[in-house]
Amino acid sequence: MISQAAAALALLVSLAGCYIAGSQAHFMDTGLPKAAFDMHCEKEKLTVTQLAHGSMGVQGCGKQGRYEFVNGGGWVLNSAEGLDEGK
Repeated sequence: MISQAAAALALLVSLAGCYIAGSQAHFMDTGLPKAAFDMHCEKEKLTVTQLAHGSMGVQGCGKQGRYEFVNGGGWVLNSAEGLDEGK
């Protein structure tokens, strides 16, 4: 009985971790520094909008991008406008 309860608890903790990993709070801690680097814009000048769980829109310094959370890969820039791709 105890092993079933421990397994159930481990599953709940694991599922909660997946939810937290794609949250806006998680993006602010781990994704925003990447967005600031990608957009050549200070974090304080960026505006973050949660588009869906695991999907954030970021705008600032005349640029915008959409970041998606990928398990095992973190926050990844999915699309962007106004970024100088050639530089």
